[in-house]
Amino acid sequence: MLSLLLCLLCKYSALGNGDRLLPCHVYSASNERVWSLVGNRAGANALLPTYVTTCLYFGGLFIVFAKIPKGWMWYSWTSFMRYSWTALMLDNYRDTELAKVPVFFDSHGNPQTVLEFYGMTEGVIMTSVGACLGLLCVLLTVFTALGALAVVYIRHDKR
Repeated sequence: MLSLLLCLLCKYSALGNGDRLLPCHVYSASNERVWSLVGNRAGANALLPTYVTTCLYFGGLFIVFAKIPKGWMWYSWTSFMRYSWTALMLDNYRDTELAKVPVFFDSHGNPQTVLEFYGMTEGVIMTSVGACLGLLCVLLTVFTALGALAVVYIRHDKR
């Protein structure tokens, strides 16, 4: 839905003009990056949902941060889902009465709130909506730059 909205905004805005501007097409940047690495659109359309699914697993939504294996913790920090999920949870539950209600239990049977269960009460980054949104902007910039570089420098017609 977000990619459709972005495409419509770019198509009918003065910035878009029907051109393929990478800053305007966020989803397109990821798809173009994967497409240029794979060589065809079908491969990119198969790999991109796989990447997003792994980001869901290691972003703290399906596997909580405390349960992610140590060898895969690096992947969690590079996942855009980690920061968007954390920003959403902090925005909805921090400083509310609902956030004080214990709804989960840890392995020892101690009650935990929603934010404690998902590990969003410790650390500098995981307790700040601004830090999460800032890191999302950094990841967006990096993925857009990688997509632009891949489209420009990787040629599959010479194989």
